[in-house]
Amino acid sequence: GTYRFDTDDSLPFEDLTDLTIAGNGARLLFYHPGKRHALITLRTLERVRIQDLTIDWDWDRSALASVVKVDRTDPDGLYFDLRFLTPDPARRIVAGSINPLNPDTMAAGVPDAQEFGMWIIKEQEWVGPDLLRLWYRDEMPHAMEPRHVGRLYSARHYTYDMHAVHYMGLRHVTFENVAIHGAPGAGFVGADDSHHLHFLRCRVTRPPDSDRIISVTADHCMIRNALGYVKIEDCEFGWGGDDGINIHPANHMGIERVDAFTV
Repeated sequence: GTYRFDTDDSLPFEDLTDLTIAGNGARLLFYHPGKRHALITLRTLERVRIQDLTIDWDWDRSALASVVKVDRTDPDGLYFDLRFLTPDPARRIVAGSINPLNPDTMAAGVPDAQEFGMWIIKEQEWVGPDLLRLWYRDEMPHAMEPRHVGRLYSARHYTYDMHAVHYMGLRHVTFENVAIHGAPGAGFVGADDSHHLHFLRCRVTRPPDSDRIISVTADHCMIRNALGYVKIEDCEFGWGGDDGINIHPANHMGIERVDAFTV
């Protein structure tokens, strides 16, 4: 069945050993209008298996991204307008970046196109029911040109707001057949002092037969400062807003410069 979580806090699992958390096909549907660190938090687990469940975001209440079309570029290079073709129920503005969409596949990958980061934008304002105007920062050259008018983009409403699963201090933990279909952040995010992790037949991608243009709005699987022994096996990562697999090992810490040629 589907279980809804609208609370202000993450769903926590902490200080557990020798346990199997079996979802039995359950779908955990999350929504929160503000910002919290993660949908699910895992802390200090040892010899734990988490299996057979789906994590998703309630798109009917707040879309993770919208399909937009460049409607107009200002001749003086002060702003450009985006028309929302798939409006967001929460009417959120653009966060992070807009990414070009292939009109045939509605996926990323378009020749002669590029991502535009919101760091070049100083202000956004609604100038129509489905029309958003984005004003450039004064010192920034305008990015959108007349040739971009009519092009489709994915406009993310979230970036690293709320990760699906954030974990710390895991030892000998397996994620098996865990699907993440949507989150306003990254999918699996690990930090600090974890080792012997196994991701088996996990999927961070949009639901089957879905027309969503994004799954998670950041990295699919990010492993930071782990102590090694990580296995990713028969997994699928797709439709996310950033890296597929992003690994930051801890073995680069403590580097000291000896001279111009030695560290």
